[in-house]
Amino acid sequence: MEKKESFTVSEPDAGGGRLRHSGAGIASFILSLASSAMLLAFFFSMGIKAVRIAAPYIDPETGMPTISEEELGEKLLAAVDATVFLFPLALLATMIAIVTGIVALAYKNRKKGLGAAGLIISGMQILFFAFALMLAFSAA
Repeated sequence: MEKKESFTVSEPDAGGGRLRHSGAGIASFILSLASSAMLLAFFFSMGIKAVRIAAPYIDPETGMPTISEEELGEKLLAAVDATVFLFPLALLATMIAIVTGIVALAYKNRKKGLGAAGLIISGMQILFFAFALMLAFSAA
């Protein structure tokens, strides 16, 4: 006696065949945007601080500093405050966004657009972090 088995294919959702967004995709996209905002805040605030500190020591006619580079560097380094924590925090948010973006792309029966967008934005940010590190080490 043979037993007949029947297999049914499950529908993606009961909502008329429409796919839903994955929570991981939304999280990836939001984290990548938040990381971008943190990076912008970091560079704008550090740039404004650097201009405010260095401006009195720059000769307006020649554009060269009136004090030694070492002294100017010490004054700029002394101005670093809690804003510096935005850079590693943005890196952490980017790493989490990459992981959640990969998870979102692995989900079946879910939309993958936001996960892919979060993954692309985060990938570009990783390239930016690598470029910033190379630039920092080449200047040292």
